[in-house]
Amino acid sequence: MKIKYSILGYSIFFISSCISHQNNEMKSIINEFHNKKINFNENIKYFIILPEVGCGGCISEGTDFIKRNIEKFNCTNKEIKVVFTSIVSKKILLRTLGIDSFDNYCFEIDESNVYRINNPKSIYPLILYLNKGKIINIEFQYPDNSNAFSILENKFNLLQK
Repeated sequence: MKIKYSILGYSIFFISSCISHQNNEMKSIINEFHNKKINFNENIKYFIILPEVGCGGCISEGTDFIKRNIEKFNCTNKEIKVVFTSIVSKKILLRTLGIDSFDNYCFEIDESNVYRINNPKSIYPLILYLNKGKIINIEFQYPDNSNAFSILENKFNLLQK
């Protein structure tokens, strides 16, 4: 019986410390955007920050996700926005996405890297979940969390139904 309670106690401690870390990380990101005076449109529900330079596999997941769902990123969809930051070449990015122009999409090129966050995970794609312009959740696509875009894609598919 003592073993069960010990395992339960350790499990609760582990889960609460993970939640606490994510909450601290989210608060840090919220504060950083606030300090940079970045506000989010109230209509946007999903805000993706995709660096061109960083973890290659994780960034490829992001660009593949965008290519698979390109029709959802048209400029008439006010619920989604993608910001490309740390961009080396717009031409290569266009080719990677398989499009001719950024004009018809809800994409923004962050040439001054304003959206690049001061966080060790800044080399990974970041998904912000918003409600009325406020960040309610964050997800990085990185090796320890390799399903962030799959989760978002499932949410997209639910919106269509």
